[in-house]
Amino acid sequence: MNFRDKVLQVGAFLSDRYGRQEMRRVAQAVDELAGGPAHPRAEFQSPEQLFLPGLPPTPWYEAADFEFCRKLEAGSVTIRNELIQLIESDAAFTPYIEKGNLEQRSKKFAEVAHSWTTFGFGDPQNRARCPQTTRLFTELLRPNLGEPMAAVFSVLAPGAHIPPHCGSSNTKLTTHLGLIVPTNCRMRVGATTRSWSEGRCLLFDDSFEHEVWHDGDAPRYILLFQVWHPDLSEPEILALKILSDWLASEAPQPP
Repeated sequence: MNFRDKVLQVGAFLSDRYGRQEMRRVAQAVDELAGGPAHPRAEFQSPEQLFLPGLPPTPWYEAADFEFCRKLEAGSVTIRNELIQLIESDAAFTPYIEKGNLEQRSKKFAEVAHSWTTFGFGDPQNRARCPQTTRLFTELLRPNLGEPMAAVFSVLAPGAHIPPHCGSSNTKLTTHLGLIVPTNCRMRVGATTRSWSEGRCLLFDDSFEHEVWHDGDAPRYILLFQVWHPDLSEPEILALKILSDWLASEAPQPP
């Protein structure tokens, strides 16, 4: 069975499981993924893998509008203290390009291969070293729906430039909580550039082209993770979780 037929088979399974009306947008995304007509994107928006039509084409979101961001900011000192303990204990921060598909990330991020490192919360031992941060994740997000996704402490060395790129899908929002932020660090999402502040969140849709510059003189540390787009219903999230897991194991990677 070729990739197109497999995608359509997964789409039919999701429609049967969660209902055709509820899966209308998911079915449209699956149809495009299988080679059907592409749905219109906003300027700068080009997800690498999956596009769900009908979601607001908004590059930046205001963190203050989201309760989990407000509460995360309130706990930022605790999170920062756990990060500092990791730094002082010489915890292993591994190159970002070594996470996920090595070949794909090596092509996209070759110029920051030695400048961008992370400490991931997917490892139970790492979570145990950061119990308060892990507790906040559990209290503020929806672990039953897989949140947080791709959670890491992310470190960027001075002089680094993360080149323009887009994320895999418009179905998730990316959160950055500034923890140790020197001056002259900034990120562009779409046409707008913002900077991190310590103890404050930035929230954006990474299906829009984004890039990062670090022109400061000390490492920049943030907490980075993803949540499901707030306009998704729970059945859509459950279906997209199945589809995303399947794509991670079956779909060909972009060039």
